[in-house]
Amino acid sequence: MSNVRSLVPKLDEVCVYVSTNKPDLIVFCETWISETTNEGDIIIPGYSSPIRHDRMSKRGGGVCLYSRNSFLCTQIMALSSPPPYIECIWSLLPLCKITLLALYVPPNLSVAQYSEIVEYIISEADTALNLVEGCKLMIVGDVNHLPTSDLETTLNLSQMVKVPTRGGSILDKIFIDQTLREDFQEPITMPNFGNSDHMAVYMKPVQKKPNQTQIKKVFDYRDSNIATFVETLKSQPWQRIYQSKDSIDLYVTFSMAWSTNL
Repeated sequence: MSNVRSLVPKLDEVCVYVSTNKPDLIVFCETWISETTNEGDIIIPGYSSPIRHDRMSKRGGGVCLYSRNSFLCTQIMALSSPPPYIECIWSLLPLCKITLLALYVPPNLSVAQYSEIVEYIISEADTALNLVEGCKLMIVGDVNHLPTSDLETTLNLSQMVKVPTRGGSILDKIFIDQTLREDFQEPITMPNFGNSDHMAVYMKPVQKKPNQTQIKKVFDYRDSNIATFVETLKSQPWQRIYQSKDSIDLYVTFSMAWSTNL
């Protein structure tokens, strides 16, 4: 996740970073991308075409999301439009069972505007999470001075970024469902891109140890079971097999299945 302030001229730096770290997802805030931006100018090799929410009314702002080609990420469209002074993207990571909100909140908003943003996120998160059973919420982005205590309490979120991302302030944050805390390492900051004064934030999943559980199949060869099996064999109408003109595979299969269950 990074704040870039005009993404297009920074793509060379981004591509070097991506080739080294190979993140599954990349979120940019303050992209300054507009409807006049050529899609070919913002392609990152090995990644999908970006999902974008550009600022339409004036220069600046904007958020976009890239996913690695081998990492499934789909945009959620069936949600209400956000307040006009923020940009955001709702998406689904089905393999991880995560609903992701990529968010840019500009500075210098009023108390009423901040409240509207929080109410919007809480309301739409409930809708988005109900689209796929078992999904958990993650919110990433530059939220500037948005009060987030109600978000964290209502949506059961933990803020993971603990180090400043711009000067002495933590403006670029990652909120995750508290049940996911053990699934991710503590985020670290990376160098900024170009002339941005925000550090990039990088968070990796925990590499879980492979399951070492061994499955052992145990056969019960107690004398009583063997005796029962022998008596069952003796009681079978073997003449049906000898005289049958059809395949005897079904009879053999039945006998083997019965013996396996001993």
